[in-house]
Amino acid sequence: MALYAEQADFEKMQKLLDGEEITKKKNSFLQPIYRDLKTTIRHMTFTHEYKLLREYVRNRQLILDALPAESSKAKEGLDKLQKSYAQLIINHKNKMKNDGSYKLKEMSTKLEGIYKLFDFWQSYIDVIYAPEAGVHMLETMKKEGLYSQNASYGVDHLGSDEWSFSRKM
Repeated sequence: MALYAEQADFEKMQKLLDGEEITKKKNSFLQPIYRDLKTTIRHMTFTHEYKLLREYVRNRQLILDALPAESSKAKEGLDKLQKSYAQLIINHKNKMKNDGSYKLKEMSTKLEGIYKLFDFWQSYIDVIYAPEAGVHMLETMKKEGLYSQNASYGVDHLGSDEWSFSRKM
């Protein structure tokens, strides 16, 4: 910018400033989508097995904090704990194998998470590649209440075909 100011090239200076302004506007749309992307990934990784493993690690640490690690009581307790949690994980896997409705529910939850992830990602990409006119359109949509700034679950904010800027413009 200083180089353009030195050369008195105000047109190029203005283009740089406009680019910064468009980037700021895009970022204002990207931040909530990014937050929702992170939240979706976090929810997708929080599975039943993950909960069991987290609980196991916490209980294992309680044993190690209470008893010397080399003591026979600690080793015996850790062994029993490990076998118990291994059995819980095996039971969960068997339930997934043998109970069709439970498996369907778990798979439905995973597919829903994947759909949300793709939807948020498409919205993110749409904003990133939106041309300047597209960003202005997003601002207008936001002002008119047609664009949800809070890209929460179940809200089709930008992923629909009508407003997919990366594919349409």
